[in-house]
Amino acid sequence: MDHYNEKIWFLITRKLSGESTAEENDKLRQWVNKDPKNRKFYDRLESSWKQNPGESADSFFLSVQFNYENGLDKLRGKLNQESGLVIKNRIIGKKSSGSLAWKWVAVVLAVVMTSVFFLTTSQGWDEPGTTTYATSEVEQRIITLADGSVVRLNRNSTLEVSENRPDGSRTIRLDGEAFFDVTHNPDRTFVVHAGDAVVEVLGTSFNVKKGSQVMVAVQEGLVSLRHQNHEERSTARLTADQLGLLTDDGDDVKIEETNIENYMSWKNGYLNFNNMPFGQVLIQLERIYGTTHELQDSSISAQKLTVYTEKVQLKEVIEAIALAMELTYDMKETTIVWQQKEAVKG
Repeated sequence: MDHYNEKIWFLITRKLSGESTAEENDKLRQWVNKDPKNRKFYDRLESSWKQNPGESADSFFLSVQFNYENGLDKLRGKLNQESGLVIKNRIIGKKSSGSLAWKWVAVVLAVVMTSVFFLTTSQGWDEPGTTTYATSEVEQRIITLADGSVVRLNRNSTLEVSENRPDGSRTIRLDGEAFFDVTHNPDRTFVVHAGDAVVEVLGTSFNVKKGSQVMVAVQEGLVSLRHQNHEERSTARLTADQLGLLTDDGDDVKIEETNIENYMSWKNGYLNFNNMPFGQVLIQLERIYGTTHELQDSSISAQKLTVYTEKVQLKEVIEAIALAMELTYDMKETTIVWQQKEAVKG
């Protein structure tokens, strides 16, 4: 029985949190009934969660995992350290007990599942001592580097770390999205390569996302962003609450003053729009989710939106916005068409 099957862990957390659908319940039931060991394993998880949800789950899940998987005991110290960091980040802010329990246990499980990807040697970067970290579509992970810097890696992302370079720099290669909290060291520059973008810092906290364009959102400190082939022309300096954007073939960096919290919604666990024109809201949604938005009535763009949501999945965010603005939408894959409710009635 593979207790590290990501789909099974996802179904279990959905079920224990009371958020599973009928289809998910059916899939979990099939897995439980497939093998008596599966039944025993799930019953123990369910019993522990019911006895003390949100407090005993982490120690129980971790102990179960280490008992079932040979060779993972050596990761206990590292895993406990990482899970503590995740728990600390997740409980900040106002959350309902039910929602908190689900998000909390889900992140604990994500950390457990991620241990199977721990410290694999990269062959893609031609440097000795390079380490690769990867996440699947259902997990995040927290990585503490040798210098004390902390990286939180989003889903479907890969991070290559090279900390022993001849020039003394701390060098990262990112494909996907990650949040960096860099330990200050004036003698060792921290460099992130994301596509053709190069991000350089001495010590700060910022988010990097590599998609059709590279986005860097700075939480605090000073960040240098440039195109690797156009250093003199494209270098820009970003400070707190600034967003830098660089296309793969772009010569210049575009800098915006914006609400950078939303560009870290995957990490913070919420989206917050405060009296923001809908046109600007759509720009943020396009960048955060890679979506395309169309308006049947251009006047909607100027309408102001105020909404706070702890549901950051795209469909849930769209529904919350539609409700708040009394709009309807038609969503086909990543293209969303918005219109007034009156237009639909007509």
